[in-house]
Amino acid sequence: MVILMMISFSCKRPDPPKAVITTTDTGGTRLSGITVTIYAQPNGSYVDPQNKVLKLEKKTDSNGEAAFDFNNEAIFNVKAVQTQPIREAKCMIFLKEDEVTRKTLILR
Repeated sequence: MVILMMISFSCKRPDPPKAVITTTDTGGTRLSGITVTIYAQPNGSYVDPQNKVLKLEKKTDSNGEAAFDFNNEAIFNVKAVQTQPIREAKCMIFLKEDEVTRKTLILR
């Protein structure tokens, strides 16, 4: 019986990676309505290889967060842009199965 339990647990598929990007100003106030773009380097990579999508974009919600779901582990660039006043921030994220990657971008 123990062997059967071990086999059933070891066959569990890992959860796909997720990312939550939070945007703030320099004072730590969360910013809503900020455009967050997740993209791969321009070397033929895709953020969604099945649909050949080069970038994903979302606006932050009232908590200053934008959440993204992915199919595979990957390394991507992230950019957050505010248009009025013009401010931006950039970083990289490292996505892993069974994990939610959280990053806070401070717009300056």
